[in-house]
Amino acid sequence: MTSAEPLLTCERPEQAGPILAIAEGLLEQRFLAGRYAADHGGGVQDSDFSKRVMAAYLERADPVVGYLSVVLEQEAGLRFSGLRSLPYWFHLATWPPDVPLAGDVALDPAPPVGAALYATRTRWGILVERDRDDRAFGAALTPALLVGQRHGLAAGLRHIVGLIDTGQILNVSDVALSATILLRAAAVTRDDAELFGEILGDPPADGAGLVTYGADLLDERFQHPVAGSSRITPLLEGLLSDAWRRVATIRAASDAGEWWCALTGLRAYLDFVWHVLRWTLASPSRAVEAALDQLEELAADALAIIVAMEVGSLEGVIGWEIQVIEAIANRTGDRAAAERRFRRERMLVPAKLLDAPLDMRWRAPGVRPGNLFAYLADEADPAFLRSPFAPRERGEGDVEGDTKPSVEERAAEVGRALEAAAGMDQGRAPEAVSLLRRLLEDYPWCAPAYRMLAQVARRSGDPGEAVNLLVQALTLRPDEHRAWAELGDCLGELGHEWAEGAAKRVARRLDRG
Repeated sequence: MTSAEPLLTCERPEQAGPILAIAEGLLEQRFLAGRYAADHGGGVQDSDFSKRVMAAYLERADPVVGYLSVVLEQEAGLRFSGLRSLPYWFHLATWPPDVPLAGDVALDPAPPVGAALYATRTRWGILVERDRDDRAFGAALTPALLVGQRHGLAAGLRHIVGLIDTGQILNVSDVALSATILLRAAAVTRDDAELFGEILGDPPADGAGLVTYGADLLDERFQHPVAGSSRITPLLEGLLSDAWRRVATIRAASDAGEWWCALTGLRAYLDFVWHVLRWTLASPSRAVEAALDQLEELAADALAIIVAMEVGSLEGVIGWEIQVIEAIANRTGDRAAAERRFRRERMLVPAKLLDAPLDMRWRAPGVRPGNLFAYLADEADPAFLRSPFAPRERGEGDVEGDTKPSVEERAAEVGRALEAAAGMDQGRAPEAVSLLRRLLEDYPWCAPAYRMLAQVARRSGDPGEAVNLLVQALTLRPDEHRAWAELGDCLGELGHEWAEGAAKRVARRLDRG
């Protein structure tokens, strides 16, 4: 799901690292919101919740992200780097010229960043407004076939998985059916030449024909589960292996933000794999049946943890994991064996968290999840959200007699701290930094605190640290034109004249609205 390679680049990437970091951070937040919605996209009630999450994102964040991507395209030459995979697919109404209807920016001609984002926004809008997107099956199958036509069967399947990983799919059971049809057809054909050449033929050149491309796979001979074959068995094994790779990534997380971002989307992926294997294979082996049972159990655990984080805290999640161990031990009568089994089969937190109190890396989640938690809390600004990863004070958030401070009380607390820090002169800079850092321990997504720390760092002669802090502030509040102007000033002090100009042009565009 993540990659060390950059997704985006621009005219002068050697100078524009901070600008690219902001843009990539906003895209990662977008992917995170989509994956989170997909985690809740199963049942009817879950689907309603999923739509509320996406409606909040579309209303509050996506217009800014979409506008900013276009501004950065125009002012900094923002574009996809081609070094990292990102699948795309368009409706005819959003299809830009000179790119395929569906593809991957690492394999095919890449669309403009803004066009790719707009296509997903349009699709999300349809899903939010309707009870169900009846076109989801066909729409997901067509792009997979178009990619498979150019790059092979495995690439077509990866395209569907990539759509899930980047939050472009909100109901994975729909796309699981697309993957199943593709795999069933592959199992009864000799090779890609027969599947994509003899049966499907070349994709039509006109738009209307492209939309219906793949209808031949609805033929009766492709509608039944199949035995495993040399064509599809490696692909199905790859899906299962990838499930365990994702679990291993969650268990290896080094801080709260990394853990949460890795966990988000796991339930959706496991649900996808479960459905694909169930629908594709006629007679799964005992090993496959055991793997499917385990996937189902892990998916339920993942959803339980996600819900627990919505209403509780990371400490509560750890407590729940320990309770599961105790429940297994009560059934088996062997505490040590129960813990070994749990850690091997079901654990979805790093093992060290079960053994020791949370340290600061697990209380401060970083900026990436901030806006998502604001949508979940139905708050317009994450600046006033306390960290759900930090230990709660006694009684806070209890079901009975809930004493959780109101948003007005929290806003007042944040406001007093910011006002106090702003009132300290240069001679009291260390005191101001200490106050702001303490504020961020409780309110880790307070963009004004990051911006004020950047101002202190710049006055203290450290424009590099000021840039790092402004990147965090702008990842949380990308429409803050004054922060963009300050970023430009700092980049100029570092000798990056082109990046300074780009940041200041963005500031002027945002200021004009």
